[in-house]
Amino acid sequence: MANVRRAIRWRAAWFVAVAVVLLVWRLAAGRAGGHVIQIQFGMVPELDGATVLIDQEAAGTLAKRGARTLAGFRVDEGEHLVQVGMEGCPGEPARVTTGFGAGTVMLLAEIEDRHVGGEAACRVVLRH
Repeated sequence: MANVRRAIRWRAAWFVAVAVVLLVWRLAAGRAGGHVIQIQFGMVPELDGATVLIDQEAAGTLAKRGARTLAGFRVDEGEHLVQVGMEGCPGEPARVTTGFGAGTVMLLAEIEDRHVGGEAACRVVLRH
């Protein structure tokens, strides 16, 4: 009878230890760059391969993965300046804030046509 109680205690202790380790791991993973800026570009397939700048540094490119036209970029908590552009079509900077309950910020990329000096031009605009 004593052996059965001891076995139950050891199993309970292991269960609690594993639960604590998983909880600590989950909390630590959530804090390390747990904020994401997502950019949806499905309405403008021409943006496939466009350069993404976050805080004036290259963060990557918009890349279609199968039918998925959503790109995500990990950032630290706080305010960021996001810009998407491609050759011949510069990007308009957008200011976003992550954190304070907003772990993920979703932006929609669009191309706006405009006329500058009588000539047609375009720019990439990010909408919240």
